[in-house]
Amino acid sequence: MGSPLGGQPVPVKLVGLPRLRVGGVAANEAPRSLDAVLVDDAGMLVGTDLVIGPNQFPQALIELDLAQQRFRLKEAPSAAAIDWLSTNARGLLETELLLGEHKVPAYLDTGKPGLIDMPRRMASSLNLLTPLKPVGKARVVGREIDVEGAEFKGPLTLAGVRFVFAGELRFADIPVVVVGTEALRQSVIRIDTANRRWQLQPPASQTMGSL
Repeated sequence: MGSPLGGQPVPVKLVGLPRLRVGGVAANEAPRSLDAVLVDDAGMLVGTDLVIGPNQFPQALIELDLAQQRFRLKEAPSAAAIDWLSTNARGLLETELLLGEHKVPAYLDTGKPGLIDMPRRMASSLNLLTPLKPVGKARVVGREIDVEGAEFKGPLTLAGVRFVFAGELRFADIPVVVVGTEALRQSVIRIDTANRRWQLQPPASQTMGSL
């Protein structure tokens, strides 16, 4: 098992689950759809024993209401709806982030609780409010990454939605921008697995960060 952020893949055990239901909605039971991996040390959130990805429900609309801290599953909408972005071949929420002169690939990671992690190479060309300083380590499959942080305030555009960011940006040796749920805590994310698309519904006050 590997990570989109790189690192050495780690061996896992493959098992089959007899059934899986979340909120009364059954996961697809076609062959191999309920395969799961067992990892001795997956680096999950404290108190979390199981991580379920959206691809487990291939005919559903998954709605993550971060403002209300709740989610729901329901039948996928008609393919004719507008303002959707395509998921990539792996079902990830892939988009672009515009920040100053930078236009870089980005992922929304609905399992990441933090703000925004950016490639280290971008730090030198941004108008940061404070010097970079070590803030800890990020863990991906197969390695740990040193992380530095600095305060920043300014506009950015994510998934076609314009925000004002005020808070700490984090920088690490990663190839793409990774946006966590804390940055979008007043937003709603919808994932339409049936039509392989997603959308970001911003709040009335389009701000990110913690300053």
